[in-house]
Amino acid sequence: MRIYIYLSGEFTMLQKLNILVVDDEKIIRNEIVEFLEDELYSVFEADKPSACMKILEEKNIDIIFLDINLPEMSGLELLKIIKDKYNYIEVIMMTGHGDVDKVIQAMRFGSMDFFYKPLRLIEMQAAIERTKKYISLKNQLSVMSKNFLILSGELQNSMGIIIGKSKVLSNVLELSIQAAMANDTSVLITGPSGSGKELIARAIHFASARKKNYFYPLNCSAIPDNLLESELFGYKRGAFTGASEDRKGCFEAADNGTLFLDEIGDMPLNLQAKLLRTLEDKTIKKIGSNSIIELNVRIISATNRNISELIRLEKFRLDLYYRLNTLEIFVPGLNERREDIPLLVEHYIHYFSVKQNKTISAATDLAMDKLVNYDFPGNIRELKNIIERAVILCKENKIDEKHIQIGNIEPIAAIKPGENKTEILNLKELEKMAITEALKKNDNNKIDAAKLLGISYFSLCRKLKKK
Repeated sequence: MRIYIYLSGEFTMLQKLNILVVDDEKIIRNEIVEFLEDELYSVFEADKPSACMKILEEKNIDIIFLDINLPEMSGLELLKIIKDKYNYIEVIMMTGHGDVDKVIQAMRFGSMDFFYKPLRLIEMQAAIERTKKYISLKNQLSVMSKNFLILSGELQNSMGIIIGKSKVLSNVLELSIQAAMANDTSVLITGPSGSGKELIARAIHFASARKKNYFYPLNCSAIPDNLLESELFGYKRGAFTGASEDRKGCFEAADNGTLFLDEIGDMPLNLQAKLLRTLEDKTIKKIGSNSIIELNVRIISATNRNISELIRLEKFRLDLYYRLNTLEIFVPGLNERREDIPLLVEHYIHYFSVKQNKTISAATDLAMDKLVNYDFPGNIRELKNIIERAVILCKENKIDEKHIQIGNIEPIAAIKPGENKTEILNLKELEKMAITEALKKNDNNKIDAAKLLGISYFSLCRKLKKK
């Protein structure tokens, strides 16, 4: 079968079509072959069914022009055999007789098109173009379906499935499949918080040749800086106070598998240098040991921070960025793929209904409109929480607009003791005060200010524009 590649929303064939002409009349066969070769197709010919089947066993054929009246067996019988054995090949039937019943039979057996002799070559070309578009669409659907199955099938039991039908998500899945096939390539996954970056990382691992080995997730921002090195590389007994026994780090644990470094932008600079050395040498040294351990670990990292800005501020090493970013996958927020929101809502309604032992079937149109038109700064994580809360509150069999509680739940500055609370209990004013104070404490560094506020860099920028 032909090989296709996804480019700018369309599947493009990497090779020209292979066409087989099956007709026992040499003059007609030669005329068709000559026309097709002039159109730069790769053309093969056969004068009987046995010769046709021999070519199909040896060549990758895309389209067959098949005459109904043949020696050995009829073209209709041969059509059935071809579609049973090579169902991806498209067949265009030809006949010199105006038999409507045979036309209907041919269509039922899977013929793509039908022509009466003498053939008009311009009609043949039009038929080929129609068939090419059909093959392209069929392969597009097949590849997209395969991507969803591959990336969801291994994950379903352990941590959920990838849900969506948007073009941007399809692009993410296509890149993820390519990343999975490149078994050793480092992948950097970027995108806003809560958009599903770890899910994509797991999908790449489970769709790769490493899937039988360990997937080790490590959140670099959740571990204190003084403990992160031992978490990464492990340590020997007696290396420091409290090191009562040898311990493996996550690099060793993920040997022959995948190490997922989440929030890589928060890794301190001194550890970035050690990580770079490990990636270049493919070896580690445990803390307190001089022994070198060779490892085969694939690195997938993720961040919701602006790495370019961190590099400019000299808070992230450029050489490490290039090492981690062999292939970058951007996972968009829900506000960039709103057509996926109804599917996610349906999924989480079913999930939480079962969990809460309720029989809630769906969301009303008003509730769904409210959700689809919301920006979801917390993305899928926020959507999941909203639906869980709605399922808990709902007493009917459908979630209504009143059950959808959407609000600004991002942290704000606390009111200091002794302040007049009645004067400043305005949410917008409190938010402005918090942002101003955070920027002041961090010398107007937006990245550090966002971290202090507990929101993403992109969220802070959006709020500053509204001020």
